[in-house]
Amino acid sequence: MSADPPRKWDQKWDWGFGLIAWLDVETTGLYRPGKPLPALLETALLITTPDLECVTWASSVIKREPEDFVEIHPVAEAMHKKNGLIEECLGPLAVPVRTAELIMTTALDEAQRLHPELGDRPVVWAGWSPSALDRPMIGHHMPEFYKRLHYRTWDLSAFKLGMINFTSLTFPEKDEIHRAHADNLEAVAEARRIAEFLQSCPIPSLASA
Repeated sequence: MSADPPRKWDQKWDWGFGLIAWLDVETTGLYRPGKPLPALLETALLITTPDLECVTWASSVIKREPEDFVEIHPVAEAMHKKNGLIEECLGPLAVPVRTAELIMTTALDEAQRLHPELGDRPVVWAGWSPSALDRPMIGHHMPEFYKRLHYRTWDLSAFKLGMINFTSLTFPEKDEIHRAHADNLEAVAEARRIAEFLQSCPIPSLASA
């Protein structure tokens, strides 16, 4: 097995990225290592440029059978009964997981076609902190789409917490709809709020640090 060539210490590390894949899923519970994977109920992808301009989006409700909800977590059950997702998963408009994967892959293809200048840049997964728990589920259920994403994750929750702790920036209350596309829209709105605040701040020089 061939090893990667050693990285030179004087080589500049490229922290830039291209398209941002804001990805959110709704499930029957949180992923827990060593436990069976929760069932996917809904997936949503919203793709933006590095400047947070929306390029395209896709959303799918996953087809489920009544037995898929036997071991649903009580919190998830209450949430998704209230927002109607469980009923939609059992309805005629829900799609198989493979179809949902194809829909998201097609959206990513379209975004890259529209922005060829970003074609060689990594596509970074972005979202709230649960994204770290969603990765294993997307990797398992949607392996071809997952291969298209960079290993880096933009954890907006951590960024937001830092802004609240160290700056005067405030945020409006979240809607708590608990639907994947709505969560992505909220995430991008808050990312724009953070970006606008940071762009308005003076940049200190290293000499004054």
